[in-house]
Amino acid sequence: MKEKIVAFLKKNLLVIIIIILLMIISSLFIEKQNLKFALINYRAVPDVKLTNTLSYSSYDNSFSGSATGFVKFEEGEKQPKNLDLRQYYSIQPTNQRDAGGNQVLTLDEIIVMSQLPPESIGKSKMTKKNEIGSVIVLEDENGVRFYFNKDSKEISMKNEDSSLVTNDLEYRDFVRKFLR
Repeated sequence: MKEKIVAFLKKNLLVIIIIILLMIISSLFIEKQNLKFALINYRAVPDVKLTNTLSYSSYDNSFSGSATGFVKFEEGEKQPKNLDLRQYYSIQPTNQRDAGGNQVLTLDEIIVMSQLPPESIGKSKMTKKNEIGSVIVLEDENGVRFYFNKDSKEISMKNEDSSLVTNDLEYRDFVRKFLR
């Protein structure tokens, strides 16, 4: 009986080794996929709290609430690879008015690099430049324009072909698509 087993093993040793190697390779592949999925899910959590409670009152020409969002470029090539550098904007209304009677808002630019905590790299003042239908054009001191839609409360930056992602689910969907 032992001789039959030894003869069978000698005859099929190569097949057994190939089967064992295939099992090892498939388990390593599955582990790699699990780690990739875990990394994407880890990256899909924003570094700052994304909110958009910004609203506009035509009655007294003022904003209330605030908006904090991730800067998403419409062209994927402009977005930093692997999202090692992430840019956020926070928009806060102030009690100040400009010479034209428009409310002054504060624009805070926040940068997150790899594993470092979020850091503000500068604040600038922003005011209403004009209003086109339901869209209010806001411009900061550096000439960066933001477009606030009063109906949908969406904020975009058309001149840079980017928008602010102010919703955790939208951010998660973007990151998952971008990192795949």
